Amino acid sequence: MLRHRDAMADTLPTYRDPVSGFAVFTAAFLADRGDCCDSGCRHCPFVAPHP
Repeated sequence: MLRHRDAMADTLPTYRDPVSGFAVFTAAFLADRGDCCDSGCRHCPFVAPHP
């Protein structure tokens, strides 16, 4: 979550997941898209958070 926070602070659309190495979209980028793509994005602002 620290990488997500830092990417959001720097207004970056993605950050690199330290475990998988994959690029992950930030919540701000996904919100700016305007709708959910139903791909299960980690920071999707359009669905309820996972417990």
